[in-house]
Amino acid sequence: MAADGSVLPGCWLGANLVLIDHQDGTSALYLHFAKGTIEVSVGDWVKQGELLGQAGTTGWSDGIHLHLQLQKAPTSRVKKSWWWTKS
Repeated sequence: MAADGSVLPGCWLGANLVLIDHQDGTSALYLHFAKGTIEVSVGDWVKQGELLGQAGTTGWSDGIHLHLQLQKAPTSRVKKSWWWTKS
């Protein structure tokens, strides 16, 4: 994220992500999955403990890890910078 709070171009677009709508007004965003390892598809229903994919170093990262962000956010507004908040 840039100093002014805006999302840097390509930051999350290349982060190989999974977004889960909890159907209660909250969502979970997982970022940086290794390429080719995501096990779920758009529209799938997932259960707690189900494998989503394997952690990787996609997007702007310099080591294998996985980000998880929980937030009140409608999943229908998926667009550049829609998710990011100040941490």
